Amino acid sequence: MSQICNGGGGGGQLGRTLGETPIGLSLEALTEYEVEQGSASLANSLRSILSAISAVELRAPTMVSSHVEAALEACKIAVNHYATVMNIDPNRGASEKEKHALRSVNLHESLQRWSAENLIPDLVKSAEEVEKAAATGNPAALLEVFNSRLVSASKHLEAIYQGPLISNKVIQWEIWRATSVLIDVLMTGQMIAIINREANALLESA
Repeated sequence: MSQICNGGGGGGQLGRTLGETPIGLSLEALTEYEVEQGSASLANSLRSILSAISAVELRAPTMVSSHVEAALEACKIAVNHYATVMNIDPNRGASEKEKHALRSVNLHESLQRWSAENLIPDLVKSAEEVEKAAATGNPAALLEVFNSRLVSASKHLEAIYQGPLISNKVIQWEIWRATSVLIDVLMTGQMIAIINREANALLESA
C-alpha cells in the first residue's frame, strides 16, 4: 500500500498546500501520499489524547474537552485519507502470487517471532508486573514498573538513532521496534493510572 510500509524507492517533494490532494500523480504516489497524511493525522489524534491524559493528571479538567475535540478532528481526517486509499488502491496492485504469499503466512509462528524480536509489545507481561506492584500497596513500586519501561524505550530509541539506518527495510524494522516499546510504556502508564483511580474510588466509598 505504502512505500513506508512495503518498501520501494523514494521520490521528490510534492508541491501541495495543506489539506489539498496532489493531482497528476501516479496511483502509487497518490496512495503513498494518502497513507502518509492518514498516519500523520492519526499521530496528531494520539498526541491530543495524551494531552488530555496530562490535563487529567495535572487536575485541569477544563482542558480535557478541547484536547478530545482535537483528537476527534484528527481521527476524522485520518479516516478520510484511509478511505481514499480503500477507494483508489485497496490491494496495492497485488498480483495473485502476492495474495497467495499473504495467505501462506503462518500467523501463529509469526506472532511468537515478532514477540521475541520486540516487534509487538508483551502487554500480558506488563499487566502481570503492574499487578504484582499494586499488590505491595506501594505507589513507588508502580512507578518503578513504569520508569523501567520508559528507560528501556529511551535506550532503544538511542540505539536506533546511533545505529546504521542503511536501508528502507532496516528503517521499517527499527521503527516497528520503537513503536512496540513506546506502546508498552503507554499501556503500562494507562494501567497504573486506572489502578490509582480505582484505589481513590475505594477510599471515597469507605
